[in-house]
Amino acid sequence: MRNRLILISILLCGCSAFSQTTTITGTIKDLTNTVISSGKVVFTLKPSVDTTISGNARFTPGAPVTCYIQSNGTLLNAAQSAACLVTSNTSLTPAGTSYRVDICPYMACSSSFNFYAINSTYDISAIVPTPTTGPAQNFADVFSNQVIAGNKTFTGVTTFAGTFGECQVAPGLYVNADCYAGGDLGAKINAADAILGATAGEIWVDGLSGYTITTPVVLSADHILRFVQGGTYMVSASITLGANSTLAGSTGAMAVNTTPSVVLKMANAVNLSSMVNMSGSFGVIQDIALDGNRANNSTAGPNLLVSAARAEISRVTVLNSNSDGVQFTSAASSSKIFKLMSTQNNGNGLNCVATGDGFVSDSEFENSVAANGILLTDCPGWRIEHNDFGENYLYGVVLTGTFSGAGSSNTLLTGNQFGNQIGASASGDLYINTFSFTDSIVGNQFIGSATYNGTQSEISILDSGNNVIVGNLFSSLPSNQALYAISATEGSPGVAGPNVISLNVLNGTFAGAIPYHSVQTVGGFGSQIPTSGLGTLDLFDVTASAPTPHKFFRVSAGSLQILSNSFANILLSLSDTGQLAVSGGVSTGAGLTLAAIVALGPVDGSMIWCTNCQVTTAASCSTATPASCICKNGGGGAFAKQMNYQGAGDGLYCQ
Repeated sequence: MRNRLILISILLCGCSAFSQTTTITGTIKDLTNTVISSGKVVFTLKPSVDTTISGNARFTPGAPVTCYIQSNGTLLNAAQSAACLVTSNTSLTPAGTSYRVDICPYMACSSSFNFYAINSTYDISAIVPTPTTGPAQNFADVFSNQVIAGNKTFTGVTTFAGTFGECQVAPGLYVNADCYAGGDLGAKINAADAILGATAGEIWVDGLSGYTITTPVVLSADHILRFVQGGTYMVSASITLGANSTLAGSTGAMAVNTTPSVVLKMANAVNLSSMVNMSGSFGVIQDIALDGNRANNSTAGPNLLVSAARAEISRVTVLNSNSDGVQFTSAASSSKIFKLMSTQNNGNGLNCVATGDGFVSDSEFENSVAANGILLTDCPGWRIEHNDFGENYLYGVVLTGTFSGAGSSNTLLTGNQFGNQIGASASGDLYINTFSFTDSIVGNQFIGSATYNGTQSEISILDSGNNVIVGNLFSSLPSNQALYAISATEGSPGVAGPNVISLNVLNGTFAGAIPYHSVQTVGGFGSQIPTSGLGTLDLFDVTASAPTPHKFFRVSAGSLQILSNSFANILLSLSDTGQLAVSGGVSTGAGLTLAAIVALGPVDGSMIWCTNCQVTTAASCSTATPASCICKNGGGGAFAKQMNYQGAGDGLYCQ
């Protein structure tokens, strides 16, 4: 017996002798919500899916129903003699049909919508027709198994029943953690990670995956763990990142006094040694917040532990750690930090131990409960720029080292702002400690603190030297003065070296009466300018048309020299032995009396203006009669020179 496919036309009359109908009421409107006064509306019956009804026939709708728009926007049937009627979908077989409604103002179809005719009347007035107002549709054959091929786009709320045979969009693209079995989110992530295997790809986490991690998560190399749905995820076991792996949330994680979109929060009383461990090189963490819940984890470690080289931390918030917000170990060199918000941690906002060559920029280190904003111990060569350090219990930044370590030398701090540190234990903004030398502190602002009490220096230097502190702004508040802008001390004589302090701006007065204070054996401060016999310091008058505006300073042939405007003549030269040579003579001010000069006990070679001196015998004063040139009281004044004139003996000789 030959099987035949019978084409059955399902007409609008339905399969029942008593078909139910729906009356279309109300007024028709266009896309601008304006009532239409002429035209037509076409109702076309649509199946639930354009497919074969298993074993029987293909659905073929009958002719559309056309109704005409009256001048008041209402509808009449095709004959324009009665109401506009369509057969109710509930009386048709197969089930699941709907109507496509095409609106044709003035007979030109311009918009449409879909609806189910399931009641006795349908008020069309509330409909603003757009292509997205259609009802939910069945995209699978409800009568038989069907394979859906190609790309499909789903809009609105779409519900899928049953189970899925595959949760990878494409091999190596991403897998969804909620597709895999596991007693908690951590176990599901690990299962998804195993599915990716050695292939690079992403694991997506949303609310369907759960909000609790009790199984330790180990993310394999080249995998990305992405939290695509905001919320607070409770963490009872650590997350470890492999090489080239990434932990990511939603954008906007760096937020002050707001809740970031994705928060990983340590669960109560779990006291993890670290919440996230970046143990593989080239790891990335971005767009996420780590909350250490320190009130309920009194022995926990840092929120973020970096234990491998070249980590990248971007747009991350670390807060409420019982320990440090972020901690770098000895293997975490050459790491980069951008837009980190580290706040309200018991320990340091960032703690680096024995690892160098790091970068920190555009970040905030605030409200350290018991420590510093940044602590570098044996971490040389860090670049710290354009950051904010405020309201930390001790210092904003500490640069220190150990006897056997590399120190924290060659650190560059530029363009940062320090302010309102708590200043406990006479601490301040910046502390450069033992074994940290040749640091550059350039172009920063130290704006003072409302909690200073005259015992805190804004920069404190201990047993360090050869640091450059140039072009900074120091402010001391009137009612909360800093002790000094910069203070340099040493624990043992000769340990510290000199520092270059130059071109800083000082606002306000300091409790120590002076802005710079040094008790070092070797000069604590100096504005050092290297020379090679050239005039490297040019002081000049910027007044318009000023005569000979330039004077040049240099050190040459062992003497300090001042040169003329043309740089051709040495105007003054002062040797290391105190010999002064002046071109063109010397003029002076008020001077001293003869009695005062004698009491001063000048040494040979001294020349002092004597206000009441004259030569003993002016007419005979010459090289032949030196005694006639001895100074005596009287006269209008003369230069008194202490010397052994012509071998006649030491004395004050006038001229």
